[in-house]
Amino acid sequence: MIVADHDVLLAESLAACLSQHPGWGVVGVASDARRLLDLAIGSDANLTVLSAALPPLGGEAARSRVAEQRPAMRYVHTSLHPIDSYLEKVLAQSGAGYAARIDGLSALVQVVEEVAAGRSSFSPTVRARLADGESRSTSEQRAGSKLSQLTQRQVEAVRLVGSGLSYKEVARAMGIERKTVDNHITSAMQKLDIHSRGQLMLYVFREGLVGPELLEWAESRISGPAIGPVAPSASPMHAAPPRP
Repeated sequence: MIVADHDVLLAESLAACLSQHPGWGVVGVASDARRLLDLAIGSDANLTVLSAALPPLGGEAARSRVAEQRPAMRYVHTSLHPIDSYLEKVLAQSGAGYAARIDGLSALVQVVEEVAAGRSSFSPTVRARLADGESRSTSEQRAGSKLSQLTQRQVEAVRLVGSGLSYKEVARAMGIERKTVDNHITSAMQKLDIHSRGQLMLYVFREGLVGPELLEWAESRISGPAIGPVAPSASPMHAAPPRP
């Protein structure tokens, strides 16, 4: 993995700690986007612990540059406290993580473990931020009353995307074509008055539409037959009535 942070002392200390974890290796430390890109291209690292404040333009800009050369790279984003605008961008990435440094090293390690296994993950302070209903935007509040307009299959697709799965994985889990997943998500976002995948992920987390049982079901479907039962239901207050 790569550790990218503008604070070189912090980055080197974190790299030393992560290197002690069984099976992990840190190929290098980057203090800016140029060095990160060089390390990503010149190594087989498949995960980057990335500071939101990485120079010169921030972590998201650096991630976009690396993605052009290494699209399969996974990311654990970090900042001292959760940053709402940055969090929305992280949520739009499949299988990414976000750890607030105030949660400590053990929380960061847990997030790295989850992301390395292909799952989205967030440290406790970030999860609390996601669950904070008072921080909803006006459009998200309107969206809450519109969930009943979605078909059952649209609800399933929204929940699976919200759990951090890619569209391809959602298609496999639901036993449908990827294009159909795209159609379900596009239609759901229109009905919910949501305009980006990041906003959709925030909505799913805050409405409590994801849980461990959903991930277990999806993982079994992705690795097993493509035909079978529908996803575990959301709680009754969130379940949408079946539609033709």
